[in-house]
Amino acid sequence: MADIPVLIVGAGPTGLLLAVELARRNAPFHLIDRRTEPLGWDRAAVVKSRSLEIFNSLGLADEFVRRGHPFPRVKLFRGTKQEASLHLDRIDGDYRFNLGLSEEETENILTGKLAELGHRIERGVEFEGLEQKPDKAQARLKGPDGQERTIDASWIVGTDGVHSSVRSAIDDAFVGKDYEPLWAVVDGRLEGWRHGNDMAVGQLVAPVAMAIPIRKDRWRIYFVPETTDDEAVPRVVRRLETLSPGVTLEEADEPQYFHAHSRVAERFRVGRVLLAGDAAHVCSPLEGHGMNMGLHDAHNLGWKLALVVNGQAPESLIDSYESERRPVDAAIAESGDEAEARLLPGGEAALQEAIDFLNTDDGAVAAAAGEAELALGYEQSPIIDVSSDVDEPDCTKVGFRAKNAKPVHNGGSAIGLHDLLHDTGHTVFLLMGDADPSEAAELFDRVKQAINPYAPHIRAFAVTKNQAATPTDSPDWLHDPDGALHRCLAGGQPSLCAVRPDHHLGYRSSPTSIGGLQAYFARIYSL
Repeated sequence: MADIPVLIVGAGPTGLLLAVELARRNAPFHLIDRRTEPLGWDRAAVVKSRSLEIFNSLGLADEFVRRGHPFPRVKLFRGTKQEASLHLDRIDGDYRFNLGLSEEETENILTGKLAELGHRIERGVEFEGLEQKPDKAQARLKGPDGQERTIDASWIVGTDGVHSSVRSAIDDAFVGKDYEPLWAVVDGRLEGWRHGNDMAVGQLVAPVAMAIPIRKDRWRIYFVPETTDDEAVPRVVRRLETLSPGVTLEEADEPQYFHAHSRVAERFRVGRVLLAGDAAHVCSPLEGHGMNMGLHDAHNLGWKLALVVNGQAPESLIDSYESERRPVDAAIAESGDEAEARLLPGGEAALQEAIDFLNTDDGAVAAAAGEAELALGYEQSPIIDVSSDVDEPDCTKVGFRAKNAKPVHNGGSAIGLHDLLHDTGHTVFLLMGDADPSEAAELFDRVKQAINPYAPHIRAFAVTKNQAATPTDSPDWLHDPDGALHRCLAGGQPSLCAVRPDHHLGYRSSPTSIGGLQAYFARIYSL
């Protein structure tokens, strides 16, 4: 027997969120980090809309918004001319903005949540290596006192960053490239800035500079430095002057320099070892997706790993983590490569093409969804069922994040679909349109009987457009007055749908296809 079911190596945002997801499902784990104290500076500064939806399901979104600075717009300049803009008010969902927030604050909030759930980080512990066996992996650790020990874990998850010791220990290739230009970041107050603090502003002409509001009166400036001496900051200020003549940078801290990379691990699972976050993939800082993609890894892996270590799902469920996340993370890395290439000499034509697309209506909508990370799906997943997909513009595709829908009435309360997805398991929706009361009740009873063997991991709702068929005193009956939820999940048609714990639509069929729903759950849960 292993000493612990899950050993998480690395307490950055990815490792912390994974720990929280396991903790709220009562799945035992141990979280270690080599640093004796949290990192005092960081590079990530933007929490995307999709990440806020994840935090909302943990009851943390309000705290993130309180500490951060929402900005719904991004302006893109080439020299002194504004070429394009992004407007996140065009996305669906409750968080129609990027949130400027230091990564240090993100870690602080997640650490607090972990403590609330009764867990802590063991700090000052170095991961020295591992040995894999058929049913466990033995990790060699060294504590802050220099004492070495071994821990047997059923699973080891490396969330220990771009220079991952866990990835090295399993000899996993980190495929890609390192960007030649050095990057830098500096925080300060922009005095005389002519753009509102409700927007980020980027200079597309090399050397690149981007100003991101992280508090009402403080900005984080990402830039490609022309020098690394005392002239580095004055030079970037001159770059910002092309965007806002006369601007000055006040109360600036010391710039931090870093190299950017575009790499993806060849495997996200090798035996009993898994990789997530920067240990599994890194991308250009131009689009700001790096930390957020790690959070999405943890959200995807957490519910699956919890089911497996608690004996409620077969180990084969873990294989779907790589099948789902690696293509998405690789696509983000490739998008960053394309963005970097557009800013190099010879990339002018590609840059102009991208600008032209952004200035079309379709381009603006697509860019907003991409910026918010709402359009990333798992259509090639082995654990979803796409046999009854619907080709309607407002309908969620199987394998993709469930769009929001409101209002839906639960008793006397008007809520949205996302408010119903806070449970740790699947959520089933029996969408019955205008069915009469007796027919609706009978069919819902059949659905509940079918999923009963998988309780308590599945919550079921009956949804009708007919208010007379909707019991007002039953919490598992919903009234969909204008059909918003029907359109969102099934293109307006009566259907039987299952939304996964990570909010992606996993299954859709006709409302009477109860055997198909049972087969879907049989692939995921162990009876």
